[in-house]
This record gives sequence, C-alpha cells and structure tokens, in this order.
Amino acid sequence: FFRVSFFFRLCTAHTMSSQPSLLPKLVLCALLLHGAHAACSGKLVSSSSGAGNTCNSNNRHYWPIDSTTDCHGWEATEASTGKVHLNSAKNIRCSANGQSLLYDQYAGVIDCSSTAVSKEFTSTCTQGIPPSIYDKIADASCCTDPTGTVCTTTMTGDARDDNTATTNSKIYNNGVLCTSGAASPTASPAASPAASPTAANPSPTGGAVSSKFAGPALALAMVVPLLGLVL
Repeated sequence: FFRVSFFFRLCTAHTMSSQPSLLPKLVLCALLLHGAHAACSGKLVSSSSGAGNTCNSNNRHYWPIDSTTDCHGWEATEASTGKVHLNSAKNIRCSANGQSLLYDQYAGVIDCSSTAVSKEFTSTCTQGIPPSIYDKIADASCCTDPTGTVCTTTMTGDARDDNTATTNSKIYNNGVLCTSGAASPTASPAASPAASPTAANPSPTGGAVSSKFAGPALALAMVVPLLGLVL
C-alpha cells in the first residue's frame, strides 16, 4: 500500500505542469488519494486475552492472515490511565496443522519498525508478552477450514480489536490508518510502551456521511486547495 505523500507529490507535480482541464485532474488525484488508505479486510483469526490464566475474557483481537509481509498495527488508549498503547505484527500466519497462529510482534510502534519478538497462540491459555497477559486462540476457522462457512462469513471482515478496557482505538496496515478504523490516513504516532492487543472499531452512526462517499469527498477536500497554488 502506498503512502498518501507519494500520490500527493505525483498529483501536484502533474497539475502544476499542465493547467488545462485542471478540475478533472484534481478529481482523479482525489480518487488516488482515497485509494491510498489501507485496506484492512480479509480472512481473520481471533484471539482471547486477559490478565487471568483462564483466558475466558470477552476481549478479542482479530488478526489478518491474508499476507505475511504486511504490517498489522493497532493503537488504543487505556481507559483507566489514559496511557496510549502501540503494537504491530508481521509474518502473521497459521501453523502447518492449522491449530495455532504465529507472528512476529513489534512493541511500541504501529509500523513494525522496532525489534521483533516471535509469538504463538494456541488453543491453550498461556502466559504471553508482557507476562501479565495470557492469550489463546478464540477462533481459528480460517486456519483449519479456510473455505468453510465460518471462515467465509463470520471470520472474514475488518481487522480489529474488541477490548472493554480501552478507548480511541485505531488499526493500521503498513503504518497507514485503515479506512475501517478512521476517516483518513495519518502519520505514524509517537511510540510508547505497549501492552496487550487493544482497539475496537466504532460502529457507524445514523447521522454519519455514507462511507461510500466519505472517503473520496475527504480526499477531494485535501486536493481542492491546490487550486490556489496553480491558478
């Protein structure tokens, strides 16, 4: 996935060098910028985590498993302390027998730029990293039966984190904010110590602009001010 800055430089260079038919070019640039948002939907595996060694909490993290090269990042604010937690993971994959989820975790960043720690979730509740957190697989249908009904329906969708202990959650792909998690791509936030997977995507409200048009409209709003630079 490309960064917004790449398309921004490309669009401005093109429009400034050729003023005729400027408006169609700006509209095209807006659509390109909208496309620079990260796409974060696909097949998922969910895990359950908590402070107890039974892993029977309702907290769920939904891991994307369609790519081992993309960086899956997440950010959330701890409700009780206001502390922001950043995490990311890469090389997310099912084990050969489909019974566990393996990945490399990068604590404190959302773009996989820190030191990697290899982790594995199984059906058994085990002590994780940090040691105060216990984890296990909650649903590995897309590992055991990727063409089955559960995987292609319930476990296909947006990567997300449902955690009752956090707020203001965001999901990233390759350092770019997911379209399902917020309105527009942002730069990587400043790193801070990370804890367990956190972040739940808010549901759209009835008064919100349709997501079908909100992205392109926002991207166009970013490009239109360029008219002042070229006219």
